[in-house]
Amino acid sequence: MAEVSVVVCDMCGQLDRSTARYGITQGGSTVQFDLCEQHAAPLERVLDSKRPDDGSWRRFEGMFTTFEEIEEQKKRRADET
Repeated sequence: MAEVSVVVCDMCGQLDRSTARYGITQGGSTVQFDLCEQHAAPLERVLDSKRPDDGSWRRFEGMFTTFEEIEEQKKRRADET
């Protein structure tokens, strides 16, 4: 008996698109995604730009804020009022 396995994009589920598997790790937990080229594009841009020596990484600085930073900002604002 034969078995067929089909992997589709976790976002769109399109059968006619090839996919790649991505793993994202945070806090010791890893989640894996199968994404088509279109839905993987944001991840690929970040991965491609991670070259500190050419300066491209700088454009991403400040775009990400941790929950701890958000809570600290909220605390500072509350203290100011």
